[in-house]
Amino acid sequence: MTFCYGHRISLPIRRQNQPWRCSTPPFRPGTVHLPTDDSPYQYTYNWGGAVMKPPPANESYTSVSGLVAVPVPSLPPNATAGVTYKASVWLGLGGTVHNTGLWQAGFYVTAYKPAVGNTIFSYLHWFEWFPEAGRDIPLSSFPLQASDIIALNITARSPISGTAVFENYTNGRQFVIDMTVPNEDKYRLRGRSAEWIVEDFTHNGEMVSLVDWKIVRFWDCKADTNRKKGMQWDGAMRHIIVSEQNKQRMNVTILSKDEVQIEYMPAV
Repeated sequence: MTFCYGHRISLPIRRQNQPWRCSTPPFRPGTVHLPTDDSPYQYTYNWGGAVMKPPPANESYTSVSGLVAVPVPSLPPNATAGVTYKASVWLGLGGTVHNTGLWQAGFYVTAYKPAVGNTIFSYLHWFEWFPEAGRDIPLSSFPLQASDIIALNITARSPISGTAVFENYTNGRQFVIDMTVPNEDKYRLRGRSAEWIVEDFTHNGEMVSLVDWKIVRFWDCKADTNRKKGMQWDGAMRHIIVSEQNKQRMNVTILSKDEVQIEYMPAV
């Protein structure tokens, strides 16, 4: 495909005292601890999708990529007027094995139910180097709508610098971000995990109410290490969001070695 329009920007980290929107680590229900065992299913409050297992000790992940279609969302059952329902869809490097840096990029979908009138849907790209807050890409710079096919590629040039490439296969546009963060332990990438995720993210310090995204499917999913290119998962861990009442909120299916499907489940 030939991309007819693009932006490339280079950014240092932007420190914020009160993040507006950010990811959080995939804590196990009822704890502030990361998953520790090697079972094929990991239950968390906030992440759902596929996570590639750690590479050998002498390797680290340096890039992650995949294709995803922007879902057509709807309000969840018994939605409340005046509430905005949301979910973020992203892929990233780090964050699962170590509670330190996570370099990620994707988009989020929202559905707002007004007291009067039709539901308002919106879609927006974003990127983030956790633990800093995420940054949005304005629609004027990179338009996005439901059913668009998006190719995402995250690369770590070093433990504190990386590039995120967004390519919209539907409208032929591209957006590239180069980012560098401080050389501090909390930002450094460890290269021990690669992820393809739907997240119940944090907004102003609180987890958002989940929108019904129906189905998100990542395909052509690959990751590189410093020694191997184009790795596909083999027995990837599946992260499944559960509610505070331990009700499963999604069904995660590994369809093939490069494809995962994440299906919304209402909290009933």
